[in-house]
Amino acid sequence: MKFLFALFVSNCLLVSIASAQSYAQLGDKMGDQIGGAIAEEFRNRNNSDVRVQNELMAPGSDEGQTAISRREASDLARSSYPGRVLSIRLDGRRWRVRMDEEGTVFNVFVDSENGEVLRPSE
Repeated sequence: MKFLFALFVSNCLLVSIASAQSYAQLGDKMGDQIGGAIAEEFRNRNNSDVRVQNELMAPGSDEGQTAISRREASDLARSSYPGRVLSIRLDGRRWRVRMDEEGTVFNVFVDSENGEVLRPSE
């Protein structure tokens, strides 16, 4: 009787160990799939942001009239204030750079002749 009980217990242990290993392997496979999907989404978003940034920096017809280029205005605004550039347009004699910092959207103005940076809310 003790032998049968020991055999039963050892079989139960073997089955539970095998199940745990199978479950762990399945979890690893699922983790790889989920992790891969997350990484792919991040790459897509990152490439999208880069594409938008590059489109924003494309020279416009109005840029030839200014001493400070669109890209220089963006660089000046980003070096003066943290955040992501959403849009840039020439507004009279100055570049209006629309920026976003963690959900707060604000304008920064860059003088198109001398590069002076101004944020009107300050």
